[in-house]
Amino acid sequence: MSWWTVGYAALLCVGTYAAGLPDLTRSPRSAFAACIGATATGAVGISAGQLVTGSQARRAPWTSGGDADAVLAAFAHTVNR
Repeated sequence: MSWWTVGYAALLCVGTYAAGLPDLTRSPRSAFAACIGATATGAVGISAGQLVTGSQARRAPWTSGGDADAVLAAFAHTVNR
C-alpha cells in the first residue's frame, strides 16, 4: 500500500465529514449529493497533490467510481427519513 492510497483514504474521510455525512443529510437526494461531493473532494485533492509533487503514481480509472459506491453504501442506511 502506498502513501498515496493512505492519503486518498484520509481525504475521503475528511470529505465525508465536511459534507456532514451521515448526520446532516435529511433525504436520500441530499445524501447522494453529499456522497458525490465527498468523493470528488478526495479525487481532486489527491490528483492535485500528485500534480504538485510530480508523482507518476496512477490510479485505475474505475477507482473513483468504486469509492463513490462505497461511500454511498456506507451512508445510505443512515439517512434520517
